[in-house]
Amino acid sequence: MTMALLPLFSANMAQEQCGTPCWTDVMNTDQQFTSPPNILSGNYYSLGQGIVVAGATNISYTEITPSPSTLAFPTNVTSLPAEGGPGPCGTVGKAVSYMASNPGSGIKGVGFQGTFNAPLGGVPLTYTPNNNLWEAVFFNENTCYNGGREYGFELAGSVSGIYAYYGTNENTPSVAHINLSLAGVSPQVSYYFEMYPIGNSSWCGFHVDVIKSDFSSQPINNDYWVDPSVTDADSQFCAVMTSATGETGYVSAGIEADPGVSGWLPSSSSLNLHLERVFVGK
Repeated sequence: MTMALLPLFSANMAQEQCGTPCWTDVMNTDQQFTSPPNILSGNYYSLGQGIVVAGATNISYTEITPSPSTLAFPTNVTSLPAEGGPGPCGTVGKAVSYMASNPGSGIKGVGFQGTFNAPLGGVPLTYTPNNNLWEAVFFNENTCYNGGREYGFELAGSVSGIYAYYGTNENTPSVAHINLSLAGVSPQVSYYFEMYPIGNSSWCGFHVDVIKSDFSSQPINNDYWVDPSVTDADSQFCAVMTSATGETGYVSAGIEADPGVSGWLPSSSSLNLHLERVFVGK
C-alpha cells in the first residue's frame, strides 16, 4: 500500500492528511474540518427540464454548499436526451448535475472516496458513435471547463468502464485526451481514488492509486507517462503539471449525457455518482 494512500485510512480522519502529496478535503460527508483552505465550499447545480438548482457560494468554509453526497439527474428527467438550463457560464444544452469547488491554488492532485453507479445492462440506454454518459470527478484549470488542462476519474456508461484520464484543451476542437483503463475497478463498489502528476518539466506522467474502501482488494498503484499527443498539443503541459507551486483551478464532480444518448432512465439509485469524500493534493 503506497504512502499516498496510507493517511486516508484512519478511522478518525482529520481535515488534512499529509503524505505525497498532502491531501486536503474539499467535501466530506462527516464534516470533519478544522481550518478553511481557499478551495473549500463552492456550488452545486442541477439543470434539466425546467429545474435549476444552484447553491450559494461561500456560505461557509466547511464544505461545498449545499453538499449532495449523491449526484443524479434532476428528478423530473426520466429519459434522455433531456434539455438542460441556465448555468453559471450560460445555457447548458443537456441535463446535468454537478458540484464545483471555489478556485484553489497550489493543487498537486485530486481524489475521492465514492462509487460510480452505472452497471452494464442495468442502464438501458442507446448510445450513438462518439456519444456517452459520463460520471466524473476531476480537476480543471477553468471555471467553465472551456479549454485548459484537466485530469481525474470517469465512468463511461456505454461499457460501464472506469478510467483515469488526463488532457489539454479540453472541450475544444483541439482537445488531446487520454483514457487509462482501470482493469478490475467496477461500478457499484466504493473505492478510494487518487491521481497526481509526477516527473519534471520535460517528461511527466501521473501516479494513480485505487483501492476498495474496505481494503479488500489488491490496490492499483501505477505510473502512467504522458502520451506525446498531449505534449505535442501543449508544450507547457509537463512544466505546469509538475510545477513546485502546483496548479490553480477547480475540483468538480458531475453526471451528464451527450445529446446522442437516448432512452428511459432507471431509478436514481442505479444511476448516480455517490461521494463520501472529495480531496485535493496540496
